[in-house]
Amino acid sequence: MDEQLDPRRYWLVVVRWWWLVVLITTAAAVGSFLFTQTRSPVYEASTTILVQQTGTAPFSTRQSSSDIQASLFLTSTYSRIIPTLPIMEKVAEKLQLNTSPARLRSMVSTTAIPNSQLIIVKVKGTDPVLVRDVANASAETFIEVNRERRLKEIDTLQSKLQEQGIPPQPSLIQDQLNALGSVEIVERAQTPEKPVYPNVQTNVMLAMLLGAFSAFLLAFFLEYLHDTVRTADDVTRVGMVSLGVVPFARASRGNGNQNGGLLSTLKDTSQEAYRLLRTNIDFSFKDKGKKVLLVTSAQPLEGKTTTAVNLAIAIARAGQQVVLVDADLRRPSVHNFFSLSNEQGLSNLLVDSRLPVSTVVQPTDVPGVSLIGSGPHPPNTVELLQSERMAAVLKELKDQFDVVILDSPPVLGLADVVVLSPLCDGALIIVDSDRTRPKTLQLAKESLERGKARVLGVVLNKVDMKRESYYYYYNYYNYYYKGDRGEGEDPKKGMPSLLQAPGRLLGLGRARRRSSEDRQP
Repeated sequence: MDEQLDPRRYWLVVVRWWWLVVLITTAAAVGSFLFTQTRSPVYEASTTILVQQTGTAPFSTRQSSSDIQASLFLTSTYSRIIPTLPIMEKVAEKLQLNTSPARLRSMVSTTAIPNSQLIIVKVKGTDPVLVRDVANASAETFIEVNRERRLKEIDTLQSKLQEQGIPPQPSLIQDQLNALGSVEIVERAQTPEKPVYPNVQTNVMLAMLLGAFSAFLLAFFLEYLHDTVRTADDVTRVGMVSLGVVPFARASRGNGNQNGGLLSTLKDTSQEAYRLLRTNIDFSFKDKGKKVLLVTSAQPLEGKTTTAVNLAIAIARAGQQVVLVDADLRRPSVHNFFSLSNEQGLSNLLVDSRLPVSTVVQPTDVPGVSLIGSGPHPPNTVELLQSERMAAVLKELKDQFDVVILDSPPVLGLADVVVLSPLCDGALIIVDSDRTRPKTLQLAKESLERGKARVLGVVLNKVDMKRESYYYYYNYYNYYYKGDRGEGEDPKKGMPSLLQAPGRLLGLGRARRRSSEDRQP
């Protein structure tokens, strides 16, 4: 399916911004309700009039087709006469109202029902009794005025006949009476019990629909602005491979050390994420021999150091010997994860070529994992990292260990990674799923490739598994581990010694949820 038309992508946007949709919809409903309560109620009453051209009883079937046509014409004409000022003036007099005829006319409306002889007189106002009285009085007054006018016409005709000496003609007078037709009220207005405006239920529902629609538009607009690499599909669109997805996990608070406290064991899904990452890295190499891996990120605080530490432990748990080298000579932090000293480290080896590598290698509490800290900060970082001594150190470490993992500085803005990458067998780019934009990731990839690095792929970090497209993956592993604790590695052990570390190890929150103890290099 075309990704642009994939409904799942739109559904994920709604899921990510559900709180915004709920907030705006609720606010619209509450606002509409409060606004409605401030409006004065408006009532409506209506009177129905029947117009017949003949003088027969209402609803008579004796009308000819010409009578019906005449009645339809009169119905349309009368509907325009009823709300005129002369009629409204008589209504005001009849009801003894102080309201002006113009005001009454604004309250009255008439409708000639198409293809019928009925006229509906509607009156709207804030007083239910008044609208009833005005509706009935308008119909009654019009009927009276209309009959008086037609009777005057008959009187005038009789007077002319008498002046000409013509005796009274009963048949002629009857014809004139028939020509008057009849205008009668067939349904009188009743006192309305409920207002027609405002309709609280209708207004609130419309406000909720409008609010929800506006919220959806805003959510998609914010999603467009918040263009980050969140899923494996996003990685693929940049032209790279996704090697793994590390879930968001919040650090638990313990007794603590200088960097924010000891952490609890990783959850099962996080453990499995690093095991899958370890496996995918193995599949990236045809040669299953020893290797040097570079772990970096496009920009700071994406979780590269945390990933490097956890990856080292995951590899060690598979039975391999791993040395973790802190090659971030500007902002070293790996030693903090294991509560080890950083007095001596990589910088000492690079400055003093006679210093044995073994003197700076420190064992950790994690079986199979050793550490070389960064050592004192040197003034000429780039020169040291691209020196022959650096290549020699890596060669010696590769001979002694199965896997060498370099935790390097971020790619963008620094030359350190560019000079280190040719010395490594493969590079991993760690991506914060809530911060890193596709363009930023693309620039990082291009920088590494200019340095002749082999970019293995991307590790998506700090992913909210419950809200992204990994929802079913997350639930599957939760079910698997809860249902069968006896297979594979014991999840209760997790990576405890790895996680006896400072707060940045599992501080994998999304940007809006990140607190001071969550921040990591």
